[in-house]
Amino acid sequence: MKEILEEARRLGASIAAHPRARALAAASEAFQADAEAQRLKAEYDQALAALRADAGSSPRGDERAREEALRRTIATHASIRRLLRAQADFQELMNGVSDAIHGAIGM
Repeated sequence: MKEILEEARRLGASIAAHPRARALAAASEAFQADAEAQRLKAEYDQALAALRADAGSSPRGDERAREEALRRTIATHASIRRLLRAQADFQELMNGVSDAIHGAIGM
């Protein structure tokens, strides 16, 4: 087992050094430092919470409109778009790693 864990540590270090991992770290830092992005995320989270609270009933039109407007705004915000793209790219890398491991062990 010791050898497998050491190999996993080496794989982790390789992943951390990969350009997609570095891009994700940079995008995450930029997002955390962007007050406007943080405000938009908080507002969007509140709008989603309001819609979920009304899940048993028909959501109010103003709540739905607010969520849609915030979603459009978020989709055009530079640091949020960069973070989402970096997350998707990193997830693609990790899916490939998972597929390779599963293939090697026959799963």
